[in-house]
This record gives sequence, C-alpha cells and structure tokens, in this order.
Amino acid sequence: MIMSANSGLERYRSLALHWLVLLFPIVQLLDVTRILPGAEVVSSLSKAFYSFGVVFVFVLLFRGKGVRFLLTSGSYSVYLILSFLSLLWCVEYPRTLLALAGLLSVSILGLLCLRMDRLSFCRALLIGCDFIVVASTVAYLLGIGESVLFLQGVERLTGVTYGPHALARAAGVSLMLRLSLLYLGNKTNLFRLFFVILCYCFVIYKTDSRQVYAAVLLCLFIIWLFSANLYKKLQSVYVAMLFVLILMFVFVDYSALFEHLTEAMARSESDSVTTLTGRTDIWEIALQKILESPVLGYGFHNGGLIISSEFETDYGWTTESAHNVFLQASLDLGLLGAFVLIVIMVRALYLSLIQRDALMIAFSLFVIIMGLVERSVAGAPGFLNLLLVYSFFHASMCQFKIK
Repeated sequence: MIMSANSGLERYRSLALHWLVLLFPIVQLLDVTRILPGAEVVSSLSKAFYSFGVVFVFVLLFRGKGVRFLLTSGSYSVYLILSFLSLLWCVEYPRTLLALAGLLSVSILGLLCLRMDRLSFCRALLIGCDFIVVASTVAYLLGIGESVLFLQGVERLTGVTYGPHALARAAGVSLMLRLSLLYLGNKTNLFRLFFVILCYCFVIYKTDSRQVYAAVLLCLFIIWLFSANLYKKLQSVYVAMLFVLILMFVFVDYSALFEHLTEAMARSESDSVTTLTGRTDIWEIALQKILESPVLGYGFHNGGLIISSEFETDYGWTTESAHNVFLQASLDLGLLGAFVLIVIMVRALYLSLIQRDALMIAFSLFVIIMGLVERSVAGAPGFLNLLLVYSFFHASMCQFKIK
C-alpha cells in the first residue's frame, strides 16, 4: 500500500516537472500583445503564477537539500548572493526585486531538471519550443496580429514572440534538441522529422537572425561531433579543414574578402554591418557608464535603465540592452559580478567538454555566442538562462560524482 502511494506520488512529481519545463519557453517567449493588444497584464500574471508553481514543486521535491545545493554551487552561489546584495545599492528597488524573483525561479527550475532523465527533459523542452515555432508560423501564414516587423530595411518574422531574435533562438534550440533526441535513440517518423526541420529553417530564415545562424550551425556540428565515434569524426574534420585552408591560400583574394563579406551580410543598404547594426555605439556608452561605477554597478537588472537614459538614435529608438553579456553584467553588478558570470559560462562549457556531453556543450556554446552581441543571460532571466543553469548544474553534478 505504501509502495503504491509512493509510486503514485512519484508519477505526479514527474508530471509536474514535465509541465514546468514544457511551459518555460512559452512563458518566457510568448508575447500575448502580438495577438491581443493591451494584454500586458496577462504576461505578467502568467510569469508570476509560473514562478509560484516552480517554487511549490521545489518545496515538495527537494525541501532543504536544494537550498544547500544552491548555496554551495561555487561560482553560481556567488552570483546569486551578489545579485541579492545589489538590493542595497540598486537604482530602482522594485525592478531589481522582480528580476531577482525571476532569477531565483530559473535557478530552482534548473535544479529541478536534474531530477529528470535526459530524454524526458529534451522532449518537454522541445514541445515548448515547438509550440512557439508553430504558433509563430501559423500567425505569419494567416496574418494574425503583428507577426512581422520592419527592421534594418527588411521585413523580419517575430511571430508571437517579443522579437525576431527570440523566435530564432526557440527554433535553433528545437533543431539542437531534435538532433540530440535522434542520437539518444528517440524514434520518429521521417516525414514528420523532415517537415518540422523545414519549419525550423523557414522560421530562422524569416527572422534573419545572423547571430542564430552562426550559433546553430556550430552547435549542430558539436552535437554531431561528440555524439558518437569522436576520434574518427575528428580525423575527417581535420582533413576537411586542411583542404579548405589550402584552397583559401591558393584562390582567395584577401584584399576584397572583407568587402564581399560585409555586402553579403548586410540586410539592406541601411544596415550597418561594420558597427554591428549600431551595437558599437551602445558599447561605447556602456563602457563609459561602467567606468563611473566599476565596483558595484547599478544593481541587478538596473543597467538597462542607465543605457536607455543615455542612448537614443536620431529617429528616437532606444534600448535597455548593452548587447553584450559582459557589459550588461558589469552595468548590473560591477566588474566582479561580470567576472563571476563569465566563470559560470566557461566552467559549464569546460566541464561539459571533459564529460563529452554533446547537448550540454551545445547549450553552453549557444549562450556564449549569443552573449557576444546580446545581453544573453545577464540581467533579468529569460529563455537562455535555463540552458546555462541546467548545463552548469548538470556538469557540476556529474563532476562531483566522478570525484
């Protein structure tokens, strides 16, 4: 009788974890106002209820053990403590408090994901990402809401998300998860697989997210490389690289290469590739403000306020993103906080490489590449934070077991 009750409770726990992971991309990426203008309160309430659900399940599953793990997880513990201490010097207290609630929620979710097997985690996250991709595609095809934005002189698909990059990341992660599931032995219909991959590629192409182009290609290559027969694949890669280098040395005109590349990468005549679409101007301002408060920063998730108050284009556009993870973290928590965040990212990648965990390597790389030109995991947590937290906790736990 007791065993039956325990097994029933375990099924409910597994189901709760499945839905928490599945709903995470939807809660983080879905912009309800694209479909229902003026429905901002719906997004706020959904995130609040979701965070409450994460904490509730955490209390049921981990009790005191999970808190101890969070407080003794090395660099991540330091980052959490610094973030909460920034309440003492933050520019806008309510803004920091709400962002910290989100950070704690994502941290707890990453910890909860350790209770799931890899196959279940991938399937749940894939369903959530697929929902965003499919809903955005349907909205575009049926002309529902504001599914397309005019940016840098071209129309770019935003679907039901907050922007083209957000949608492209969901499609990119779906591609990575699909390939990982294939190597994990997950059976799927080939026709359906071809159709969904075609859908992912269509969405990424229509979003025209150059950062996701680069990140996804590298991450898919990593998953293929580390999933089986590593040494044989490395030999093939080395031969291919040597062949390409010889061809480049013989045939490439380097004097014209840079000009051709910038022309090919530009979305339109108004798109400035050499300034990374205006990012270098934002970086200059961010560096100036960091130097004004290099030790403590301006408080967790307050760096965006500083950027938006100082930066504005000729046509009135501003942003709260420093468009670089190190700069954003430095604005929030000073150079120390930025250094700790970089250590977390590098450690997650390093441990995953040692363990030859293809998906965790891909997750870590994806976050790092996004951080070169976006705020990525700095500031208020979003979709990418779960990828980093899960890969960091998973790699740390595996390393602890090895020792």
